[in-house]
Amino acid sequence: MRVFLVLLLAATAVAADLTGKWSGSFDVTNAQGETRPDRAYMDLKQAGEEVTGTAGPNSEKQLQISR
Repeated sequence: MRVFLVLLLAATAVAADLTGKWSGSFDVTNAQGETRPDRAYMDLKQAGEEVTGTAGPNSEKQLQISR
């Protein structure tokens, strides 16, 4: 979930409105140095400076974003 928060904060600094469905892929490296591909999917709604919504690995597996 930290990855989603970092992506969300980075996007907030650049974008005027984050409302929408966002997806992407990235690589995860574990402590042993092994790398594997992963995906992220977010459904966001922005009202002023407040961003709410859900995030997870795909559109079917979503968790509520909270502070």
